[in-house]
Amino acid sequence: MVCFKQAFSSFGDEQLVILDDRYQLNDKGIILTIYAPLIGPYAKQWPRLTTPNRMSVWSHEHPHNKYEYVYSLRSSNHKSDRSLLPEESSGPSLLPTLGGNIVKGKVKWGDTIRLSGGFQFFKGYWEWTEDVLSRCQHKLKSAKIYDPVYASLFTYDYNSEVMKAFFEAWCPTTNTLLTSPEEMSISLWDLHTFSGLPLTGLLYDEVVSASQELVGSDAKCVRYSHRSCRHLFHAYHLLRKRSKDPSSNVSVES
Repeated sequence: MVCFKQAFSSFGDEQLVILDDRYQLNDKGIILTIYAPLIGPYAKQWPRLTTPNRMSVWSHEHPHNKYEYVYSLRSSNHKSDRSLLPEESSGPSLLPTLGGNIVKGKVKWGDTIRLSGGFQFFKGYWEWTEDVLSRCQHKLKSAKIYDPVYASLFTYDYNSEVMKAFFEAWCPTTNTLLTSPEEMSISLWDLHTFSGLPLTGLLYDEVVSASQELVGSDAKCVRYSHRSCRHLFHAYHLLRKRSKDPSSNVSVES
């Protein structure tokens, strides 16, 4: 069985070192940067939902037209079937928005609105970009970044009043827009259209466990990780050793 050790890179990143035995030098083994799982290290489980805001119904039906209905997901912050606007509700069910605080007189807009992220450029950028777009068109399109690079050649105007209206309606609690007709948000289909991210399939979570997580156990002598995790890293170590090309890629999926 291989030996797992903990190390740190020159930049301070925690690493997992896989060695043939405990006497082998670290630089002779396989060094992997540690990536903790989304749910946290040491195989933490998702916490149980014990909040009183837990809902029995997670969707709400809305009439779309005379013959069709649409369904919207609800949040645990919603106290009724309809998302109440700040001026229509009171008490603990209030959903905070900038617009609601403006109506109550708590805050107000200043005389001018300043937004970060304004237009900037370097001298010679347009000439350099046009040259790169013409000479490296195939590579940029293969990497699917040709359009963003091309778009950087242009400037865009924004309407500060439209942005102020967006800020006033945005609710940070639910990550939705609370408008007078209804609650609105960006749908999963919009995200798929804008970014190309998939809507189906399993969540991809790339994980490289720490050495203590692979071989250690808690106070009750329960291992942090299943034995199969160590066997996967062991198999990866053997495959890399047997590979003739040290720079080749090896994939091990559980």
